[in-house]
Amino acid sequence: RILAALGPKMLQLSATKANGSHPYFTTPEHTEIARKEMGGDALLAPEQMVVVESDPAEARRIARAGMKIYLAGPLFNEGERGQLSGIAARLRAAGVEVFVPHEQFVELEGLNAAGVYATDLAGIRSANLVLAWLDGTQVDDGTAVEIGIFTQLCAQDPAHYRGIVALCTDLRMLRRRGLAPGDGINLFVAGAIESVGEITWSIDDAVAAALRRLGVEGAV
Repeated sequence: RILAALGPKMLQLSATKANGSHPYFTTPEHTEIARKEMGGDALLAPEQMVVVESDPAEARRIARAGMKIYLAGPLFNEGERGQLSGIAARLRAAGVEVFVPHEQFVELEGLNAAGVYATDLAGIRSANLVLAWLDGTQVDDGTAVEIGIFTQLCAQDPAHYRGIVALCTDLRMLRRRGLAPGDGINLFVAGAIESVGEITWSIDDAVAAALRRLGVEGAV
């Protein structure tokens, strides 16, 4: 019996309490990390995907189909939901799967905290990257929670969780850029983002950064 282990603790468990590990959708760098965590004797059978295609654009299209982005941001009015939907459309046009929280709850009647938390947490855990839209007088509280959760996932398994790309397009933020620590963004939030990712200042830059971090950058 082997485990589909990715993070350090699960890799150690697979080496000591199971017959080995079968990490999936990983990179050669992750295999090196896994071997160090498991020691030299435990069975390590990673899955490393390779696209056999001579055309770079087609290879990127195929590779992107296996990646998923969690799109975080305020979603409490039509304008906010429309902005998120537009960003999601850009990412989907690049061939990337996108989890958008407001798309999961077509019917608002009967929603409860436990159901929203379970659905969105599953979406975060299944994603490879979070793109967080930060616009507003302050960072949306739900977005801040999503950033915090994903920061810890990245720390546990950086090969699978590829970081956070934050997006700021709000003129109030743009005017503070370079004039205050964290560009005027809450320092705890900015620090969490920059510990595993980066802050961008246009949708074009955010999309490009997300694709680059997923390893499938190129023409969109």
